[in-house]
Amino acid sequence: MLSNFRSVRSYSTNITPDQETGIGRWSDAQFVRALHRGIGRNGEDLYPAFPYTAYALLLTDDVLAIRAYLSTLQPVTSPNADNTLVFPFNQRYVLRAWKLLFMPTRQWEPSAAHDAAWNRGSYLAEALAHCGDCHTPRNLMFATKSSRKYAGAVVDGWKAYNITSDSETGIGAWSDAEIEQYLSSGHAPAHGSAGGGMGEAIDLSLRHLSSEDIAALTRYLSTIPAQRSELAAHIDHHPATLKGATA
Repeated sequence: MLSNFRSVRSYSTNITPDQETGIGRWSDAQFVRALHRGIGRNGEDLYPAFPYTAYALLLTDDVLAIRAYLSTLQPVTSPNADNTLVFPFNQRYVLRAWKLLFMPTRQWEPSAAHDAAWNRGSYLAEALAHCGDCHTPRNLMFATKSSRKYAGAVVDGWKAYNITSDSETGIGAWSDAEIEQYLSSGHAPAHGSAGGGMGEAIDLSLRHLSSEDIAALTRYLSTIPAQRSELAAHIDHHPATLKGATA
């Protein structure tokens, strides 16, 4: 049974500009449709392992900027592997109903109640970095639970910790400087180092952000409503045993 379960997989596809096996023949309109609506070049519904529920929030100019960058990469001829999903998950048309329930209906819009830095952080967290895809638990239909936004989840065996403003199980007790250091380097004193998917996200993405974007992301995250989580271990920075050892 376990071996059969492990054989059920969805594979990512070639997004180099290769003409035969990549996206070299995709039009800009087809690329935008894929990110905004989760629809492939041939009209097929894409699986939400590709985070189009977040990319749907992207401004069209940013989607086209991503497309422009990908077209500068070295084309790689690498045929795409077939998914090995079982019924009913191998029926792509089922995703149309899923999208009606869980897809955003409009692109990201700035909030008039907040300043430019907060709005920039919101756009980064919600759309470009799609933080919620890992840090928010999912329901039985594999959609993120809006009622538990950023409260922490387990992804590929790793804990994606609570990043709400809760002071005990989230990042509410972290200073802005500590959050910024963690996001830009993957480590913050007294809080540890990033591992697993978060380590990859920092190494391959977040550490390349400008200091202004890191500050904006920190600003936004610090305003996420607090939620309790059972994922985080309680850390006592001043244990009685340490006091006794240094007395």
